[in-house]
Amino acid sequence: MALVCTGGILMKIALIAPSGLSQYTELGDMHFIVPGYSSKKFYATETKFKMLDNGAWEYGEAINTDILLDWAKTCRVQEIVLPDVLMNKQQTLLRSADFISTLTDKQKRYYSWAYVPQGKNLEEWIEAYKLATKTEWKIDTLCLPKWLESKYHARAKVISYLKGRELWDYRPHHLFGLDSLSEFFTIDPKGIRSVDSAKPITYAYHKVTLPLWESPHLVRPSGGSKPRKIMDQYVAQNTSLFRFYANWRENARRLVDHSI
Repeated sequence: MALVCTGGILMKIALIAPSGLSQYTELGDMHFIVPGYSSKKFYATETKFKMLDNGAWEYGEAINTDILLDWAKTCRVQEIVLPDVLMNKQQTLLRSADFISTLTDKQKRYYSWAYVPQGKNLEEWIEAYKLATKTEWKIDTLCLPKWLESKYHARAKVISYLKGRELWDYRPHHLFGLDSLSEFFTIDPKGIRSVDSAKPITYAYHKVTLPLWESPHLVRPSGGSKPRKIMDQYVAQNTSLFRFYANWRENARRLVDHSI
């Protein structure tokens, strides 16, 4: 089952949290599950759309195929991110191809599949993206990796480049690991289905309001972390801010329409 946006251009948000803080992710529009960090037990009974990451950002490359599929089955996810290797176009293609070759026809049909183009630089990433749009694999969602922004501050520029040259694919897109609310101001949201981030809950854990322009580094809570006193109000506040700015254009339009 694929997740699509309805009722205008609305970007779905997913909150990342360690197993001990999983209950806070219910405030998101969908779930983004990180194997080994998230809670299997919690997500097994959640009914919102569930996207399973492959762990490449956390571990350098995707986790073992059998482990990934076990997480998918136990958590009852709808979408799985195909294996990728950070900034390595060829290894990502090989890992994804090997993974797909192990799947049964039933598995291929049952899950939605997300693919993460990779490359050693911006130019190679764009080539990998174009290649992904032409593959015969069943790809339901295309993902834009975190390093496009964290390394080059260019995720918005890449999106504009692809759209300006009519290379942007019609399929839904997902933004990995947004670190700063200010990135939302630079991104054209059309075609961006969803975004995940650990920031709203990480900042709440440290009792800090999510900042708009600067994002000081705060240590992400570990897997065994437990809720802290008055953390609830910070999570609610940070989630509201994240959701508002993810869809700030639509929110601004509604404010204008309401004032007329």
